[in-house]
Amino acid sequence: MNRPVGVQTVKRPHRRAFEIMFGTTLGIVHRSGPEPSLPVSPAVIETAIGPIGLGIADPVQRDAVIADPEKGEPVPQGPQQPAATPQHDRAAFLPVSFLCLSCDFKPCQDTHRRLGETIVRAHNRTIRGDSAMIVDARSYAIQPGQMPAFLKNVEEVGQPLQRKHGFEPAGYYTVETGALNSVVHYWKWENAQVRQDCRESLYNDPEWTDYRKGSSDKLISQENRLLQATDVVEPFAFMGNGSTQGFVDERTYTIQYAQVPNYVAITKALAKPVIDRAGWQLIGYFSSITGQINQVVHLWYWDNHAQREERQAKAVADPGWAVYQAGNGHRVIDQKNRYLVPTSFSPVK
Repeated sequence: MNRPVGVQTVKRPHRRAFEIMFGTTLGIVHRSGPEPSLPVSPAVIETAIGPIGLGIADPVQRDAVIADPEKGEPVPQGPQQPAATPQHDRAAFLPVSFLCLSCDFKPCQDTHRRLGETIVRAHNRTIRGDSAMIVDARSYAIQPGQMPAFLKNVEEVGQPLQRKHGFEPAGYYTVETGALNSVVHYWKWENAQVRQDCRESLYNDPEWTDYRKGSSDKLISQENRLLQATDVVEPFAFMGNGSTQGFVDERTYTIQYAQVPNYVAITKALAKPVIDRAGWQLIGYFSSITGQINQVVHLWYWDNHAQREERQAKAVADPGWAVYQAGNGHRVIDQKNRYLVPTSFSPVK
């Protein structure tokens, strides 16, 4: 019979930092003061993906102890501490910053290694600018009353020309919530150089000049941002269910400086299993590389609003969701979203 394990924290004279116990310090510093607490049900252990341990580390020394409630003997946990009490797969009460989801007190080397490698790969892609799929996400404001004519010109003239020159659309929408009288379109590219070459080819086509003349009087403004795909999900592998009431929830989160790789890695490890169980449908998960950086952008498809409400409630009620929020919520500075409705010619329907 597995015994419940209580966790207590001691000596909080300094500010704390999160640490993933495979040795990579994430550098997330919290306020000094009493440690907030969160009750974690035994189901958390069963629903968490793999044995992932998140522990508190003081900038000077580790200052958490594990208490065996049956023996009442605290077991100090330090960098040189050998493996402690086994059979730790039930947690009765854990501080928010100490979520040990391992089946024992061992460092869970394999899982930590895999999570660490995910963070390192994401970080290296960011600093090296590795070749990867990028997305050109564009938002155009249209003159009131001119939307039908603008979309007709795009469908019949604009997109055929763009496809001719190597453009690959990944979604074309009108905006339901947010800046109205707007269109949003996504274009996927193998890498930035391919995008540059195809755009040069298009702009040298006289037919494109004629097309732009037919649209320029309907436009108020244009803006774009380039996004890089992450490995949370294969981008655009899922393109909708063809629902007549379907829409896309486009979400943009601003993340603390230099924390996007960590945020993405923990989202993949802790949030993705929860939302998969709840039936959420993810089109793509990206990080920004132009415009406002330190952002993640994710696209969720819903068959209708009733489905979204039902499945969102299901995810929030999952014990694993509280674990994810405790592990990643402090990295988020700002959140924005808008609902996008696919046009008749959008690849996502």
